[in-house]
Formats: sequence, structure tokens, C-alpha cells
Amino acid sequence: MKLMTDGRKLLLAGVALTACLGFALNAQAQTCTTGNWFDVEGSPAVGKQDGDNRRYGGPCGMRVQVDGTPRYVADDSPGDEATYILRFYVFLDEAATNDPIVLFAADNDSGDTVYDASDNQIEMIYDADDSSGGSIMLSVREQDGTTWQSTSVPDVGSGWHSIEVSWARDSSTDTILNVDGGSDVQLSADTTGIGIENAFLGVLNSVGSTGFIDFDDFDSRRQERPGRLCRGLTVPETERAALDLEDVNKIFDEFASGGSRPVGGQPDYNEDGAVDLDDVNTVFSRFAGGNEDCDLNR
Repeated sequence: MKLMTDGRKLLLAGVALTACLGFALNAQAQTCTTGNWFDVEGSPAVGKQDGDNRRYGGPCGMRVQVDGTPRYVADDSPGDEATYILRFYVFLDEAATNDPIVLFAADNDSGDTVYDASDNQIEMIYDADDSSGGSIMLSVREQDGTTWQSTSVPDVGSGWHSIEVSWARDSSTDTILNVDGGSDVQLSADTTGIGIENAFLGVLNSVGSTGFIDFDDFDSRRQERPGRLCRGLTVPETERAALDLEDVNKIFDEFASGGSRPVGGQPDYNEDGAVDLDDVNTVFSRFAGGNEDCDLNR
């Protein structure tokens, strides 16, 4: 999700409808906010990169406590959508629980943006205790209302993860799950007659006691998968689609300032949750080695 001015919601009308709902910076107060979202439950925290927050792109991200209380943001911009495509970034290293965590869900309840698992049509779960070393599981409800189809990506490892899903209302179209830009995994489900009305992001179930999860860069749309962002790029990709010495200098400045001067874009090149000299040196190496094109750095 591109992080935008407080209260701004980017909605492009028509079949290519897109919603980029940010954990954005309030231009006047220079504080982070969830004001772009339709509803907020359980007081998830938003802020800049510091000891109490972590972000992937732009100045702000969302930290959600994993403490037994559901905490999430809700988007009501879908409206009986026949296609729904989403991507977000999530940092799971500090979740501090082996219980399955519902990270994302989408429902078909047009009258309510309070999360109710019984309405879910799409569900995303992180299971740290999976025997494969931690997995991301996608489940889709079929049109009969009771049958679920699932697929998963195992051994996701540490650091920031990009999670992308492409769903459609159809009797035979596959739903696609992609984690970290790897190979697509697919499931087949009969979703005839189902429309997506609301989306929820955060910790949706009552789980854990002392952990937290960081979220950023949520992007939902009805056409064309968003893919991964360009690591190390500190300006919009529409402005420049390759790494440059400008990025090296900006990332170093954020590091040298102790995070008090956060840069735009995606400065955490190695996606380990911290903007530091490793990111500075790696971006310089990619630029100096002729590997600066964004398509080589996703």
C-alpha cells in the first residue's frame, strides 16, 4: 500500500477499481494514522520506524498486538465484487505464539464492517507451529456455504513477507496465492454467486498474549496483480524504475539520523525489519554492479 496523506483514499472508477489504503502521515501533525480505513477495531498502533513500530514502505506502518484481543482495520470499498486481488506486506518475527493467526479475511456481508468469521469468503492464516517451519495458508469458501478449499506456502522464514491473492467469482477459475514473489500456488473452488463486500487486515482472532505483528503496503484491486515493490527505491516507481546513488544517500541519511528522517519508498532492502548500513551497502552494490533495474530488485 502506498502511504498517502491522511484521509485520502485512491479509488479509480470502473473495472480497474483500485484501493490503496495507507497507514499514512498526517501532513499537519506529522503523525501516522489509519484515517484512510473505513473502520478500526481494537486500537492497532500506527507509527514511524522506531522501537514501537516498523514499516516497509513510506513513513508509516501498522503494528498490531497479539494479546488475545482482535485488532484490525476494515475496508468497505468492495461492492459485490466479482474479482478481488490484494497484496500486503507483513513482518511476523515477533508474533510470539504458535497458535494460528488470521491475518486477513474478506466477506460478503454488505451491511456490516465488524469482523465475523462466519461471513468469511477468503481467509489468510499464519501458522508458526506448522511442521514445515511456519506457513501461510489461504482458504476459500465455495458457493454451497460450507465447503472450503485451501492451499499453503510452507517454510516462509523470517523478515518482511509479501502476500498476494487473486480471487474471482466463477465455477472453475483458480484462486492464486503468492508469497515473497515465489511460485504461484493455486486452489480450485466453485465461487459462483459470491461477491466480496469487505476486507479486514490485522489480527482477526483471539490469540496470543505478548507478541505483535507489523503490516504495511496493502493494495487491493479488481484487475491486474500489483506484484512486489522495488526494494531500495526511495521515490515512486513511476518517477524512476531503477536504483540510483540518490537512494544510497537517502537510506544512509535515515540510518545516520537514527530514523528521525524517514525516507520514502522501500529503504529496507534486505527486508530484515531495520534500515541500516547493510541496506546502504547492498543498494550501492546493486547500482555499481549494473543491477539497478527495479525488475531485478523485487
